[in-house]
Amino acid sequence: IDGRERLRSERVGCIALQVLSALDTLHGAGIVHRDVSPGNCLWRVRDDQDEVVLADLGCAGVMPPRAPVTGGPKPAREVYGTAYSTAPEILAREPHDHRADLWSVGALMYALLTSRDADVGEPGQWLAVVPPAQLVSSIPAAMNAVVMTALAPVGQRYRSAAAMMSALRIAM
Repeated sequence: IDGRERLRSERVGCIALQVLSALDTLHGAGIVHRDVSPGNCLWRVRDDQDEVVLADLGCAGVMPPRAPVTGGPKPAREVYGTAYSTAPEILAREPHDHRADLWSVGALMYALLTSRDADVGEPGQWLAVVPPAQLVSSIPAAMNAVVMTALAPVGQRYRSAAAMMSALRIAM
């Protein structure tokens, strides 16, 4: 993550599966995290296994959007999230749903696999993301496909965290 080394695709897959499992639970409750980023994925290695916890629900929202149950103020219409980890539709202040989190998992996987961020350009001037396998030839085609599907436009992404987990398991 700090740009000094890439992780093996198997390890990235295991990390992503744990993050997707947490998102599947959140999404099932109607909650979108909206800030899945390296800083919010806490992990440690224990007995040669990565243990990952998705943290910080400070940017989370409910779908469909509604007033807070606490009676507090409505959230501001500002951009939230972490640079290079926030889905393009959020950055463009467009309507979004749980698939924004799947984009962020794709961006996390991209960074772990390549030690580079997935640069998508500026709102309104989106760039095509260079597939990770073009940058690192050892990335398997199936893993590359999972990442690129997650980073695709909203309508072309996985329909759910469970669907992305299924595709990732097959890729692994």
